[in-house]
Amino acid sequence: MNPLELQALIEHAGRSAAARFADDFLKLFEDRLARVDGALAAADPAAALNAVLSLKASSAMLGAEQMTLYCTGLETELRGQRIPSAGALPRLAADFRSALAGTVAVTFPDDAKGPAPAP
Repeated sequence: MNPLELQALIEHAGRSAAARFADDFLKLFEDRLARVDGALAAADPAAALNAVLSLKASSAMLGAEQMTLYCTGLETELRGQRIPSAGALPRLAADFRSALAGTVAVTFPDDAKGPAPAP
């Protein structure tokens, strides 16, 4: 995790919005992973690219460098008309989920008690 990216998000969007984004990301993370995995398993390059780009962009905003780099590799393969395997994705996801949850708890201790209010 690169805490500078999360800090940049806080500075750009505000603390409350960044906390909501991080919370929403964690809630949607499993679905995003399933979309990538399912599209790759179905050999659907368009759906896979869409899912990979979504996961890559949101991961980058939170400073998840390893996940972002992995998604960049998947993107390169898909743009080259190759259907890659997402073999390392479950391990990276577990590491990332744990690191992000810890970072969010430290960065937003008051927001960890419950969801941030909607604007």
